[in-house]
Amino acid sequence: LADERRHVPFHCERLHHSLAELPAVTRRPVMALWRLLLLAATVVVAADHGAGLRRLGVGRRRFAADVMASASEVAGA
Repeated sequence: LADERRHVPFHCERLHHSLAELPAVTRRPVMALWRLLLLAATVVVAADHGAGLRRLGVGRRRFAADVMASASEVAGA
């Protein structure tokens, strides 16, 4: 996971810069689709890795809530 400490912020910054280049009228639907894709991926991960999440002390719902809450941070990074 150590490499993710650099990898994730890089992608957050890249997404932020890419979104900033879009006109506001385009940015909103793109972000809505991005959040929908994020939700779909989160549901798949939570369903597939429920046992691992429980071992870490994180339930599926908490994981999903945390991921979706982080979406604002990612887009605004």
